Amino acid sequence: MKSLKRKLYFIYKKWKFLRSEYYKIFKQSTDKKRILLIDTPTHGNLGDQAIAIAEQKFISEKLECNYFEFTQMEYIVGRNELVKSVQEEDIILIHGGGFIGTIWQNEEDILISILKDFKHNKIIIFPQTVFFENTEHGILERKRLYNAIKECVDVKIFVRDKLSYQILTKEMNLPRHQCFLVPDIVTYMNGLEDEIKKLKRTKILFCMRKDKEKNNDDKQILNIYQSLMESGEDVSFTDTVVEGKIEKIEREKEVERKLLEFSSAKIVITDRIHGMLFAAVTGTPCIAMDNISKKVSGAYEWIQYLEYVQFIKDKELTLDIILAVSDKRNCNYSNIKLQKYYELMKKEILS
Repeated sequence: MKSLKRKLYFIYKKWKFLRSEYYKIFKQSTDKKRILLIDTPTHGNLGDQAIAIAEQKFISEKLECNYFEFTQMEYIVGRNELVKSVQEEDIILIHGGGFIGTIWQNEEDILISILKDFKHNKIIIFPQTVFFENTEHGILERKRLYNAIKECVDVKIFVRDKLSYQILTKEMNLPRHQCFLVPDIVTYMNGLEDEIKKLKRTKILFCMRKDKEKNNDDKQILNIYQSLMESGEDVSFTDTVVEGKIEKIEREKEVERKLLEFSSAKIVITDRIHGMLFAAVTGTPCIAMDNISKKVSGAYEWIQYLEYVQFIKDKELTLDIILAVSDKRNCNYSNIKLQKYYELMKKEILS
């Protein structure tokens, strides 16, 4: 019964997509060169949704072109029709994030599927983290990705940390002209400056992972949380993942709601990369710790010039550090130091 419901759901989604006005406009467009952003999320991970917002902002400001976005679900249900409708001059942009490798196998499978479907087009993978487990399965998956990339006529991969860059260029032996080290694209976003100024920063916010990327000591976090509560602090837990699906039209509203929540905090303690980056772009003091794939520390290297964001090892978290960082003043976000990397991305996409 479950599989039948799922099958009917996909049939309905395909019917809805192929009859949508948006797909009809794409199919009928006659531009010599179009840009397609593919594999954007409809799930509740607000970090991934923020990546999609930043990607849209980057495309509209840096790439003057006719641009279309197709979510992961739209790609899955409309795959055959999309492949037929794409022209060789079209540029394929693949949504960024942290799913290249073996942690999120389904996402890796879809990435390889996109590479194979559009191997004759120019393909750009927006900033990613790469992580393969040190097992026979990890070796096989790394080889599978390598083979898919090698079949493409022109593919460039942006990665957001040095470890990922090393995996691509040294362990996978991909040429350096295909691999580029740049910041997470969420750093391209601006905070909500006018709204932020109106908010009182009163609470201490914990934003901790509960999934397979978690690397922290739950007992230690709970002990510190309890101590803060007993000292009279306003403390609460939050997450950058919410329940349910988030469609394209809901994306900005949901991300803005989370940014405003972060903006009401006097400090954020997190082991999520976008927990740290949401704090950064909203000018919120932050203590960040690593996850299993080290993508938090990798992202921190790009923003360590922001004095109100501090990276520590999870065992180093203490009440004194929390109170000291929460006292930071003049916490204003700027990405001026990262502009040259956005220009590099623009150049490589359009070259």
